[in-house]
Amino acid sequence: MAERSAKGRFFPPYYKYPVFAFCGFELLLTACILAISEAYYKKGSIILPISYEMFQDTLDKHVPGFTWNNDMRALLESYRFKLMCLWAVSAVGVTISMLFIIPQFFDYNDARGNRSQLCLVRKKVGLILTIMMAIFVVVLGITIIWAWYDCRTAAMLFHEKFDGCEKEEIYLTKLEERLHCVLDDDREVPAVERCYFQAKASFLNPHWMDAILGAYLIGHALMILTLPLLNRQLLPDDDEDSLYGNEEKEHIEV
Repeated sequence: MAERSAKGRFFPPYYKYPVFAFCGFELLLTACILAISEAYYKKGSIILPISYEMFQDTLDKHVPGFTWNNDMRALLESYRFKLMCLWAVSAVGVTISMLFIIPQFFDYNDARGNRSQLCLVRKKVGLILTIMMAIFVVVLGITIIWAWYDCRTAAMLFHEKFDGCEKEEIYLTKLEERLHCVLDDDREVPAVERCYFQAKASFLNPHWMDAILGAYLIGHALMILTLPLLNRQLLPDDDEDSLYGNEEKEHIEV
């Protein structure tokens, strides 16, 4: 293949090396997002319904300075819905990243019997895969920014209301049963096993979303910047497995 300029190597067709790097990063990022969003969605599905009862009970008792309304509830429900969307998008990301990486381990023949890497031999397939990955990266970014946007506001609201509400025994018992924790009056257990600590920790810390957004922006910027370095023949072909000479390789890769 005639050596392309650094600018030209930003674009398809791609060797397997940038595919490994980009999809590997995508796999790692989406796997982390998947784990975080799933864990906190499950915790939120436990703590929020009980918290709503506690907040409403406190409102009904006319506790001075305590407010609770449908807009506040909608904000917390939006937080939970966004976690579910983040989980769904990241699950798709894990799947397509693995599907895109696996074919890069094999060689493929063109119509003339020449063998090379998938995106070099099947350029249309490579272009389609590139477009699919680009669309996914944009969708993932939009979802992350959407979830990040008011995560801090939702977290502050939850902690403010949870700290200020009346904690009746009936609700604490529900928390104990659902979270498998110990009520705070037992001073012999570690703090992490107490219901109050677990309830507070069940809401996603905004710093996690800051980290996810930062990893998304910085990681993709680095991946794009390294494309010219990776999008070339970094390692020599295995001559024993090669079915073609240099002239034929240049023909299929131009």
